[in-house]
Amino acid sequence: MNINDIIGQGGVVEFLRTAHKQNRIASLYIFHGPPSVGKTTTAISFAAGVNCADNPGIGCGKCKICKKFLEINHPDLIIISPVDSSDPKQIEQHQSDMIEQQRWRINESPQSMIRIIQIRDLQEKLKFHRWSASRRFVVVVDAEKMRVETANAFLKTLEEPPVDTTIILVTSQLNSLLPTIISRAQLVKFNKLKPEQISEILHQKYSISLTQAEQAAKLGNGQLQKSLKFAIDEDLINFRLEIIESYLKKSTADFVKICPVRINQREQMMILLEFMNILNQDCMYIKLGLADKIVNYDFKQRLVDYVKKVDITKLIENNDILEQAYQSLNLFIDPVLIRDHLIGEIYEC
Repeated sequence: MNINDIIGQGGVVEFLRTAHKQNRIASLYIFHGPPSVGKTTTAISFAAGVNCADNPGIGCGKCKICKKFLEINHPDLIIISPVDSSDPKQIEQHQSDMIEQQRWRINESPQSMIRIIQIRDLQEKLKFHRWSASRRFVVVVDAEKMRVETANAFLKTLEEPPVDTTIILVTSQLNSLLPTIISRAQLVKFNKLKPEQISEILHQKYSISLTQAEQAAKLGNGQLQKSLKFAIDEDLINFRLEIIESYLKKSTADFVKICPVRINQREQMMILLEFMNILNQDCMYIKLGLADKIVNYDFKQRLVDYVKKVDITKLIENNDILEQAYQSLNLFIDPVLIRDHLIGEIYEC
């Protein structure tokens, strides 16, 4: 893989290639945009390309340098990502797991954050000369998960990074970063991926059937990792089917039955709301004569029959109810209360 293989971010790729060609690589970038659109993958591919002797600025994907960078196992590529604890042993294990699994997010939880001890450790490493690469790279994943004191501790390094070192902060919440950090960085905006771009990745890279890939891409709403989960996670696949069945039958009993297993987990409740929102949008598309736009096309005829019995004003009202449920979940209101509200407003009306 090299930077030219990044899908859906042509403008970003061209910008970074030009920066290398003109010898104008910045010391600090912020890669920002929607979640799961390739920001961290691009950062690592960029680092590999800059250091590749066989295909400078792009990368060959085959030489020792490229392989080490792409496997996040080169000493001149430092990855920092949120951890659950400030315990040095746990952080060290986290780093080992990243290299072993070639993933930069390991067992994340709501408590995961970038710890000040990680920044202190980075600052110690940066005191030494780089190992063998022509340019050292530091990639901070989910940079918005730095507390103010951690960001302030990092600020001096960001203001005056070592020579031939580039720091890339990766975030899906640009406004959560300190203004003093944003003002010192070169901002690189990533776009939301189109469904056809995601389905291409799922089909080519993960060997998922084209039909399944296309539907998962629409369900993922422009996020690759979410789309991948919808394509291969059997629990999620079955969960979607259960939600659709309970929705079409307006079965409170079925809805309650599938919720208790997942209701205590905020992330799962968010997925439930996403499925319901997509279902409601599908119904609105059908009502407006735009059935070709629906996501749940494997249930098309049943949705068409269902919509005949529902007024569009109710579908619009459902949309508002689901939006309120999203907001309540983000305010950490008890998911059980949200579920009961949905039952009263959508299933029993």
